[in-house]
Amino acid sequence: MTRNPQDYVTCAFCKGRGVQSGKRLTCTGCAGTGMHTVNEPHKVCPLCSGVGRPAGSLDLPCVTCKGAGVRQAVEHRESDHRQSA
Repeated sequence: MTRNPQDYVTCAFCKGRGVQSGKRLTCTGCAGTGMHTVNEPHKVCPLCSGVGRPAGSLDLPCVTCKGAGVRQAVEHRESDHRQSA
């Protein structure tokens, strides 16, 4: 089994500060680190459009990307598309 290389990205929810915007609370998206580890290849999160929070929410990170703003791109393999005969 091969593993995808990992990349570090700045937390989109707290913009890398490690605290929630306008508050002195530890960021719930990155647990205060300001960074996320994501597997390569990755793409912009389709739910939050890369901002790390759903539209209309200021206090909660995106449930799809957990505040990273990106998520792993799905790699389709030829064997996944074959049907059993």
